[in-house]
Amino acid sequence: YTSIIRGVSVFFGIDLSVNFKQPMLARSFSDFWARWHISLSEWLRDYIFFPVRRWLSSKKPPSWLTLTIPPMITMAASGYWHGAYFSVISWGFLHGLFLTGEQILQRKGLLQKNGWLTRYFGVLVFIATTFAWILFSTPGLGAASRYLLGPSPHSPSTLRIFDFPDLVILATISLWMDKQEQKEDDLVFPRKWTRKKQAIGVGVLLAILLIVSTTGTDLSGFIYQGF
Repeated sequence: YTSIIRGVSVFFGIDLSVNFKQPMLARSFSDFWARWHISLSEWLRDYIFFPVRRWLSSKKPPSWLTLTIPPMITMAASGYWHGAYFSVISWGFLHGLFLTGEQILQRKGLLQKNGWLTRYFGVLVFIATTFAWILFSTPGLGAASRYLLGPSPHSPSTLRIFDFPDLVILATISLWMDKQEQKEDDLVFPRKWTRKKQAIGVGVLLAILLIVSTTGTDLSGFIYQGF
């Protein structure tokens, strides 16, 4: 949606900065926050994380406090900014734990540049950040718990097996587009294609719109629509 806003702004001669940069392809938790909501992340880094860390360093506390307190306070503030209710603040604390754990692994030398853990760490980041969205998208911890526990055995299932092909197709196309955008380092990467490839791209886009419109997919519940 920020890509749409940036594109519309160009029509009015306004060039907005990139605010999201394929965050779900992040290789680490710190990389995720360098890609996700960049304007907010940089503000939190400059006005909360660095000042808290400098203040702690001046007091010369135990090293574990200097390691854990700055990311925990920063991410709790991020959660509070997104919503002043406990589940979203817990989402912030959880990301604080993620960042703290990553720093511990780095200090122990387990996240070396060519290490095996580093190569697969991006998968863990994707799973952990996706899990954390459950807290972000629910109005309270009770609702999050009910979601995690799943429906009651006596509840009718609404899952339809024929929904999966559409989901797989759309997810695959979306992932491919993200990879291309990252590879070309260009939000409008199709403009580098030949006319023939551009025509095929328009055809694929129309097919996607047709799939979405005929499945009755409700897009009003987009997780970040409130911002």
